[in-house]
Amino acid sequence: MNPRNDGCGACALVAEDDAASQVLAAAVLEREGLHVTVVGDGAAAVAAWRSGHYDILFLDNHMPHMNGRDAATEIRAAERREGRSRIPIIGITASGLPEERSECLDAGMDALLLKPFRLGDLSRMLQQWLPARP
Repeated sequence: MNPRNDGCGACALVAEDDAASQVLAAAVLEREGLHVTVVGDGAAAVAAWRSGHYDILFLDNHMPHMNGRDAATEIRAAERREGRSRIPIIGITASGLPEERSECLDAGMDALLLKPFRLGDLSRMLQQWLPARP
């Protein structure tokens, strides 16, 4: 059991268009004790967020149809408009360029996780951003 969640099974949404990255992210998050939903683009992430309950989102920055930045912007606007609680959004990117980091944070993402990521990198993100569970 993940002590951070105290067995409550926090839920994560992963938006990633690369099949190998989808499998890796889901496996690592499940190993950390989370229930994981995986979608293939930002538009599907926004739709899943609207229809489900998630404790944390991981959005790939470069996806077809809608990228992670645009999805984060749409989710943040909906949170404000609808009075919803702010959910942690972690951007996933292979680029470590400062401009991309700034663009992601400006879009409403809380942090960036660089690909390829390691288990320890993801664990630190969860410890920092996943709400503590009673």
